[in-house]
Amino acid sequence: MDRLVPTTPAVEATHTEEAKAANGPQAPAPLNLSKRMRQFLKLLCHPKSYYYKEIAAIMGCHISTLRTYRERIFERYGIKGKPALMVWAIANGLA
Repeated sequence: MDRLVPTTPAVEATHTEEAKAANGPQAPAPLNLSKRMRQFLKLLCHPKSYYYKEIAAIMGCHISTLRTYRERIFERYGIKGKPALMVWAIANGLA
């Protein structure tokens, strides 16, 4: 018969930290995006569904700059495709 052993909050925290470490490395936090990248994501996920040309006009930059932002985010976070980028941005509170 198994006996239940009483635990303390400190023991519970240790087990939780061990479980997190066992899951492997986590992706970088979304907080290391530049202010302009965040602005790009907000406009990209806007309910109006702006085109890249419109986002570039609002931000005062060239479309190629937006593509660079998009590609850098894809590389950093392993995202593939605009729909996945939008879902990721919303899920991480960036949009």
